[in-house]
Amino acid sequence: MSGAFYSNLSAERWFSLSIVGQMANIGSDVVRAARFRDRDPERAWAALSRALELFELTLRDPKNRSLCPLQELCRAKEFFVGAFLGCSEFASLDDMVRYFDFFAWAYARERERASQQGAPGPAAS
Repeated sequence: MSGAFYSNLSAERWFSLSIVGQMANIGSDVVRAARFRDRDPERAWAALSRALELFELTLRDPKNRSLCPLQELCRAKEFFVGAFLGCSEFASLDDMVRYFDFFAWAYARERERASQQGAPGPAAS
């Protein structure tokens, strides 16, 4: 990936994560952006930028073209940016954190199941 923040993250490694894992990792930066938006704007903007890089890489993942509608990924990205900027009529930052919390929970379950089955499971980024 050629982004400023995740330059050491290869597309191959990112693409090896499930869509749930990708969304959970995006959610980590969404939570950081929400947490720091009012307290530390520089850190909040950095988290926003990282989340956008991961959204873009997720949109380029070939498997996601068949696993989930690209419209949902694009809509989640749009709602997140609008919520961060305070101009979304559809979602607040709290709404976006709750949305991504479901992916974090599901990814934790996915990894737990994989470890119980003896499989190495998807790697966390």
